[in-house]
Parts: sequence; structure tokens; C-alpha cells
Amino acid sequence: MGLVVDPAPEHEYMRGRLSIPSLVPRGGPMSCKFRCLRRHDCKTADCPKYLGAEGAGAHPYNVLALRADSPVIGITEGELDAVIATEAGIPSVAIPGVKAWRSHYAYMLEGFARVLVFGDADGAGKQFAERLVEDIHGSRAIHFPDGHDVSSFVAEHGADALRERCS
Repeated sequence: MGLVVDPAPEHEYMRGRLSIPSLVPRGGPMSCKFRCLRRHDCKTADCPKYLGAEGAGAHPYNVLALRADSPVIGITEGELDAVIATEAGIPSVAIPGVKAWRSHYAYMLEGFARVLVFGDADGAGKQFAERLVEDIHGSRAIHFPDGHDVSSFVAEHGADALRERCS
């Protein structure tokens, strides 16, 4: 990950965004998304929260977590949440929203003793958790207090509180 500070002229609109590369299991880059870092409501047409390469599509993020030596795997709704959960000791992949989920993704989670689905504390997050728990045998939804997702919960309460919430 990194901050876009000196983009090519045709990518000037990416300046100041966080670049989030998505890696394939062998470690090479597959695609890259760019997240707005300004403190404003960036879910508008003139400033979408995330931008990506045209035609890149949505796909699981942090698939390297699937290789972790852990009986537990987490699934988050956002890339940064997957990074935070992984750093907190719960290897996690991200699916960028319920519309990006494909039922066959459940196969990549076979072999884990526990699958934790982290849904953001909003309508879309609850729908995300419900849908994935329906598709993934033996999974469990982890809900957060109003206004929280993995990242904000860990920022406010710490990694230990996240792990405790999952036990």
C-alpha cells in the first residue's frame, strides 16, 4: 500500500489516494484499487470512495491469508478491514460488498475450523453477513456496535477486544 503522490498526468485524479494492490497467491500484483483519504462523505459521483482500473472487476482481497497457519479465517467487507483483522491476529480476506460475493467463493474457505464473517454495523454490512453465513457452512457472523466496522472497532477498543468478540 502507498500514497499516490506523483501520478502520471493521465492519473492525476488519483493524487492523494491510498493505493491498495491486490496480490495473487504467488505474491504478484493482480490489480489495484485507490481509496479516498479525505475526511468527507466520499460516496458521491464526483468523489467515489474507491476507484479501480477500468474493467478490473471485484474479487477477493488478501488471498494470501488463506495460506496462514490458522484454524480460523475472517471475511470482511473492505480491504482495510481485512488488513486490520489480520494484524490483530485473525487472518482475513475481504469481499468488496455483498454484490461482489459469489457462492463458489465458499470453497476457498473449506478446511478452516472457524469462519468469521465481519459485517459492518449498517444495513449493507448486515446483509453482507447474513448472505455469507447462509453460503458458508459453519460460519459465524461477528456484529459490531452502531457505526463500527473492524477498523474503527480496533481503533477504539484494541485488537484484544476484537479477538475477544470472536471467541
